[in-house]
Amino acid sequence: MIESMKPPCHITPKILKLISSISEKIGAVNANFLNKQSPQLCKQNRIKTIHSSLQIEGNTLTEE
Repeated sequence: MIESMKPPCHITPKILKLISSISEKIGAVNANFLNKQSPQLCKQNRIKTIHSSLQIEGNTLTEE
């Protein structure tokens, strides 16, 4: 018969609180990392915005 194994430590409320705090911090870091826009997309968006604004004013400057 196999005896049930007991872990060498006990999970306490303090341990659970620390684990949840670490998990929250990891989630925040991941969220910030995932929400960063690529520099290329930012540049393209800026060019299109400026071009549209100039076009409204009658400027014939192209996006290129």
